[in-house]
Amino acid sequence: KWGACQNILSIAPGNNPNEGHVDSYSNSWNGGDTQIDITAWTAGGSSENQRICLKFDFSTLPSNATIDSAILYLFAMPVPHGGNMVDANFGGANAGVIQRITSGWPISSPPYTWNNQPSTTSVNQAIIPQSTSSFSNTLVNVSALVMDMQIKGNNGFFMRLQSEVPYNIK
Repeated sequence: KWGACQNILSIAPGNNPNEGHVDSYSNSWNGGDTQIDITAWTAGGSSENQRICLKFDFSTLPSNATIDSAILYLFAMPVPHGGNMVDANFGGANAGVIQRITSGWPISSPPYTWNNQPSTTSVNQAIIPQSTSSFSNTLVNVSALVMDMQIKGNNGFFMRLQSEVPYNIK
């Protein structure tokens, strides 16, 4: 709340240099993609997992602001780039977690890889529920995480599947 009235701040990642995913198959970082997902799949007969790093710019949020709630909107990919390339959400175990990143992660120098992921904490982590349809959008309450970021520093969110078992994507 700012002053006597409540204000809503909407932050979208549009063209955000601080988003991307790490990939276990290629041990690489992929930033700047228009679609990022959390995945447990296979590639060339080997396991492939992808996890997301995402940081929103909170600089327009006054330092004395009281955060009542924070909701992260996760939109299903209309034309998926991963998984079976048909369903944006797939698999019987595609629930995920959102954790707070506790270390800085300059993605350009050096870029993060699967073997060099930023540190995270499970304190106040948020759960991304199991999908109910192939193209369902998901709203996740990340209030506790954002409140932690306001106090402890904003290094962003880290998202992964709860159980990285092949043939699940969100």
